[in-house]
Amino acid sequence: MSQLYSLIRYIGGVAGVILFLISLFAIFLTLNIFYVVLTLAGVFLGIYGNSLTTQSKKDGYSWEKGLEGEKLVADYLNTLPKDYIIYNDVKLPGKGGNIDHIVIGPTGIYVIETKNYTGKYRIKGNQWLYYKNGSPLEIKNNPGTQVRKNTLDLLNFLAEKGISTTGSWITGLVAFNCPDFRVLETPPSYKVLIPRTVPEYITNGRKESNMDLLGRTALELEPCCVELSLAR
Repeated sequence: MSQLYSLIRYIGGVAGVILFLISLFAIFLTLNIFYVVLTLAGVFLGIYGNSLTTQSKKDGYSWEKGLEGEKLVADYLNTLPKDYIIYNDVKLPGKGGNIDHIVIGPTGIYVIETKNYTGKYRIKGNQWLYYKNGSPLEIKNNPGTQVRKNTLDLLNFLAEKGISTTGSWITGLVAFNCPDFRVLETPPSYKVLIPRTVPEYITNGRKESNMDLLGRTALELEPCCVELSLAR
């Protein structure tokens, strides 16, 4: 679908340029008002098509960076001990959006949001600040908000399946691949880590005693993920 949309944008831009050239030539020959209108239409299509193409390149770059970040984290997760199960790109039924990674193993269940950013970020509790020209700008829909929503979605999904999480803990993690970020104040309900430290954090977690929770959750998530892997 994205390829078709890109093709339509490209054709629109080319069509605009062609119409402009044809009508410009016709104006010089006839000075007809019809060709004046045709010229303006060509100019509009050319400008509009070019703006869509530029935006498409920006969106494509952002999407590509996101995929690179998810692959980086998936590669690190694959270094976990063999008794961990890794679910990549999880789509829970009836829940909006995808969860980048869910890990299930002896230390519990982990919901991981992956971000691959550049720039300067400071994290103070649930507040995320991005510094632009030296001035902090607060990010409202930040990765922490997303991982909290994803964790709640998983809890609700399990509850709908009759799986109780009472006495257990589902941990939210933001795997933040960014050269300049600092956690000034630890968020109360999730952790922010650089990708390479995620496996160590998971294996050092508190042992989960509810094996029924882990087993049933693993079975329910299997049909919901794009890719499943057993750690090496």
